[in-house]
Amino acid sequence: DAVDTPKPIPHESLAKDAKPQQTFTLPTGVIVEEHKAGTGFPVLPKALVTIHFELRVKDSWKLVQSTWNDGAPETRRLE
Repeated sequence: DAVDTPKPIPHESLAKDAKPQQTFTLPTGVIVEEHKAGTGFPVLPKALVTIHFELRVKDSWKLVQSTWNDGAPETRRLE
């Protein structure tokens, strides 16, 4: 069975003043703005998850990291 991999939202399709669906701050001080929520199953703390993401600087939209460009999602344990 093939799994449909969702496509990222190109930053060009988001206005620079786009309102995120959700915003939160990590304990490290990183501010996360979620513009498109995932559609997978809810997960519990300490779960092992595989995700695609783009990390951009808010003021300039400069791309810092992209699992889409790297060609593979990242697998991490939720802390």
